[in-house]
Amino acid sequence: FRRVLFRSAADAVEHRAGDHQAVRHVETRTDDTIEQLRRQITALAAENAGLKEAVSAERGKRHDALARSEQRYRTLFDSIDEGFCIIEFLDGPHGPLSDYVHVEANPAYTTHAGIPNVVGKKVREMVGDEAQGWIDLYGEVLRTGTPIRFERELVATRRWLELAAFRVGR
Repeated sequence: FRRVLFRSAADAVEHRAGDHQAVRHVETRTDDTIEQLRRQITALAAENAGLKEAVSAERGKRHDALARSEQRYRTLFDSIDEGFCIIEFLDGPHGPLSDYVHVEANPAYTTHAGIPNVVGKKVREMVGDEAQGWIDLYGEVLRTGTPIRFERELVATRRWLELAAFRVGR
């Protein structure tokens, strides 16, 4: 009986005194305690499984809500008759923030601007010599955060555009 788990100092004293009855008493109490701990662990594991299931269900609901929201946005984005695009400035061969790429554009953008498939294209690739003027205009919006409205000809397609620009983020 050298391997006995003692619950208190009194149990240890009784054991040192050589009382085998005390050792049996300690073993019984230890077995009861271990069984009680096992039941508690089982109950906690079941509770944990329930919590994991609830969290998973909540994540599923949030995912579904996000997907519905994204679908509504996409439908609106693709359906409006106003041309809309999101551009992202990048560093180019002409220096920092010297070019931009179209990140998103709706079908109406193509209709109004007359340039198809703009997503992923840089303005310098699309409109060549007139790109710097567009970069200057939108670059000012990026730097200052001040929205602008203006009319301007897109020489590459010979179309006059009425535009509004504002910074997203920051």
